[in-house]
Amino acid sequence: MTIKLPYVLIPDFLTSLLQKNANAGQVFFDYLKSEERENVVFRSLIQYGHRDFCPTPTVEFLIKSFGWSGLRDNLAALVVAKVENNYYPHSPDKSLVHDVAAFEQGLEKFVVEGYGRAYLLGLYFKLAKSDGHIFSFLDEGPGLFSRGVLQCLSQIRSKTIRIDWLLLLLIHFECFLGEAKLLEFVKKGTNFADIAGEISAAQEEVMQDNFLSYGASIGESDFFIHPLVD
Repeated sequence: MTIKLPYVLIPDFLTSLLQKNANAGQVFFDYLKSEERENVVFRSLIQYGHRDFCPTPTVEFLIKSFGWSGLRDNLAALVVAKVENNYYPHSPDKSLVHDVAAFEQGLEKFVVEGYGRAYLLGLYFKLAKSDGHIFSFLDEGPGLFSRGVLQCLSQIRSKTIRIDWLLLLLIHFECFLGEAKLLEFVKKGTNFADIAGEISAAQEEVMQDNFLSYGASIGESDFFIHPLVD
């Protein structure tokens, strides 16, 4: 199996919001308000993407109406609709992101509550597949990962914020080393730096190229594996 991750265009306001702690209360709400003032795309999707729901919608009104998770699903659905139909509708169709929400839910027990990186990764895969890319390491349906990757996750005791990078790392290790060898390393508590030392230079280059593609897609520059492997 080979892994090739493409660059996917995702609006920067959405990638930024999904990387923040939505449980941060007023701090997060203030950030939403600042995005509404300063980000033209975000403001347009708030105002015109919810026109069928309310003539003059605002972030505050929509948060009170849907909550953050509901507004997040609306915004993601609008973005998916744009990719699939080449225009933004005046009303979001949440059925377009049911699989993204299911993807996040399947990883819930591994993630620090409040962070949307699992949702972000699911949205990345959704948009890439909508553009014709195929990922053999994803199961059909909600898009969960292989048994080996999920077993490795279950062996990691602490929850993580950067679940997206952790998953991408495990996917590459499983592809390069095999399920049994990777699981053996993880069960022994081998750190990721030592596991990375088991792959070839060519394999490391493939992994780094894929990380560059994903990092560019989500607007993250300090994305390499140091927080995971140190």
